[in-house]
Amino acid sequence: MTGGDNLDFTSLRKGLVLGPEHHPFRLVKPVSNSPIGQVWHALDLSTETDTRDPDPVAIEIVNPKLVTSKQTLHAFKEQVTHCKQLNHKHVAQTYGYFVSREGWLFVAMELFSTRSLARILMEDGYQQLNVDKSRVILSQVAVALDHAHKQRITHGDLTPWNIIITPDAGVKLVNFAFRQPLFQQIQKQGHRVINGEYHAPEAFDHIPLSTSSDIFSFGCLIYQLLCGTPPFGHEQPRGDLDSEQLPQPPQLSDEQWSLLKSALSDNPGDRPAIALKLLKDLFKKTDAGPSKNPVADTGTAAPTPSPTGRTTDRPRKHPAPPSPPSAAAAGTPASGAAEAAPHKGLPETLPQHAGQFWPKRSAQPQPQTAPPQKSSRAALLLTASVTFILGIALGYVITTRELNNKHMTIMGKLTAVHEILARAPSTDNKVKLQVVFAELATLSNDQNMLVQLNKQVSQYVTRLEDRAQPAQARANEQLALHGHIPVDTNALKDHLEDPNGFRAGAVFKDELRPGVFGPNMVVLPAGSFRMGDLDKNGDDNEKPIHRVIISRPFALSQHEVTFAQYDYFALTTGRPLPDDNGWGRGKQPVINVSWNEANAYADWLQEQTGLPYRLPSEAEWEYAARGKTESAYWWGDQIEQNRAVCYDCGSSYDGKQPAPVGSFPANPFGLFDINGNVYEWVGDCYNDTYIEAPTDGSTWSTGQCRLRVMRGGSWYDIGRLARSASRYRHPPSATRNAWGFRLALDLH
Repeated sequence: MTGGDNLDFTSLRKGLVLGPEHHPFRLVKPVSNSPIGQVWHALDLSTETDTRDPDPVAIEIVNPKLVTSKQTLHAFKEQVTHCKQLNHKHVAQTYGYFVSREGWLFVAMELFSTRSLARILMEDGYQQLNVDKSRVILSQVAVALDHAHKQRITHGDLTPWNIIITPDAGVKLVNFAFRQPLFQQIQKQGHRVINGEYHAPEAFDHIPLSTSSDIFSFGCLIYQLLCGTPPFGHEQPRGDLDSEQLPQPPQLSDEQWSLLKSALSDNPGDRPAIALKLLKDLFKKTDAGPSKNPVADTGTAAPTPSPTGRTTDRPRKHPAPPSPPSAAAAGTPASGAAEAAPHKGLPETLPQHAGQFWPKRSAQPQPQTAPPQKSSRAALLLTASVTFILGIALGYVITTRELNNKHMTIMGKLTAVHEILARAPSTDNKVKLQVVFAELATLSNDQNMLVQLNKQVSQYVTRLEDRAQPAQARANEQLALHGHIPVDTNALKDHLEDPNGFRAGAVFKDELRPGVFGPNMVVLPAGSFRMGDLDKNGDDNEKPIHRVIISRPFALSQHEVTFAQYDYFALTTGRPLPDDNGWGRGKQPVINVSWNEANAYADWLQEQTGLPYRLPSEAEWEYAARGKTESAYWWGDQIEQNRAVCYDCGSSYDGKQPAPVGSFPANPFGLFDINGNVYEWVGDCYNDTYIEAPTDGSTWSTGQCRLRVMRGGSWYDIGRLARSASRYRHPPSATRNAWGFRLALDLH
């Protein structure tokens, strides 16, 4: 961070834009103070298009005083990077950390406007927690924790404030992992960590925390839902937490209580390893005595179910839930789920088979029915499967009962549909989506779910069609360019102006993890150019010459992707390392990679950063290579010594091997090695001519798609093939020691 000493939270205001130039966020409204800074609702401006509003997000802005230590800053960034890998329906998505030009460090997360469990307990009371609700909440928390623990990621701040109850997916855990190193700094500065009563004794001594610290917090949550109060007080010293001194919940047998005490042990080695197994063992059916409410009997009768499934409101006499931290005390409801105006409960229009997850509070008492017959209500926890809404569509949540094979198959198909819907629209993805959805429709009888999903599938197809320019419009532009239709010069001028404020020539890179970066990216301006054989020295596949309008700025990697960058991807994903032919790795351009592998790298980089990295289109590549020139090469019409590497370009590398990236001057757009060195894969299918080629700079996704285009020539090829207009093609699975690639990035 830069300028952290001069940063003041009072300078933050609605409408302020924060973040790096290529990924800005606009502040919408402050939500709360948090233990580590401030929580805001914001808009992710990088997701905005002509037909789509920017995505709403929650951002937690870090108090600069907590990251003055390089070690703490490094640990914070590393934890955020780990969190981005979590992809689970009960875990709020973490989009990454960002640093503004002013020096503000913040985390962007999935936004929720519903209530945290803490607020529900405070506002609705423990009497609303019947057995089914407790079971679902605990089981979904357990499933989410176990998913993260398998990836060696510890939440580190599991409290009721960080458990959000949503109307669609049920539980969502927020603020995973990244607060851990900052809590240590709070402790070192002599301040008390808010909601510290849920933290294990070792929570502020080790970073990263072991997963057993989450089991301790989970045990505290179980105890609280059973007894109506957390097991330990917030003023209790961390070194004085003795589960043996706690009163035994009356719902539990001695054996069950012994198991729960092991989760609350001050010795991490005594705690169970798996949260869901803890629940199964703790609440397995027993021959225990009479029915009991899952919260302590503290003088208040258990809520009585009505015929509608609601409970009657009764005066509360149980211990109060944990006090909400005030803004002055720097508390927070839940940063990733930064809460808006209080939501009065989940909708009452859930599927009939799901029952009502959280009843709407009513001023009128409901008719009462007879209380349940004898059976241990606590023993019923985690013994029945519950159906919920998944995402926008309806889906299934597994608690502890094993679902039959058909339900498991439906879950798999439903997950596959949502994964494809989350991808960028493409013809291949559309086909996959339609096939998987058709398979799901033959398996599921849930018409409500299928109707909702079908709407999303249709919207996906529409988005794909919107990206493709209609053929008639293309034909009209072709005619206009050849003089048969008058060109609207004012409209063309509008195309060429940049209304978005991206500074042409700016260079940036995205941090994948502390100290590890993606490629340097250069911002290219919107513009117009003539594409094709302008120097009359090309092949037939470079004709006809046609004008292309690039209506939006985009970014292109400054250099060809290097071995260092690709090797990190390959080692991270378990892919084989490409052969370097004995020429070295590091700053050498990666070679022996196919079109498929280049796309895999782009897709992986998109997953790591949340940004739309991809291969450039053929038109974008030529626009970038020309750099506002119309000569054969960006420097002129003739080969000049030490401008590029080809078979006869006059460099010491000619005909021998590629040069390390950046060995020769950059073109007017600031791009290195765009002509020569290694051929570069682009996204387009090959076509023999430019007839009916896109004129908007988009990827040509029809034609001879068994062949993919490559541009730029190489160290092995004659200079004529290194011209900016030259085209070549090969199968997408083919590799050679003269082929590499560079990446593009959409800035909208």
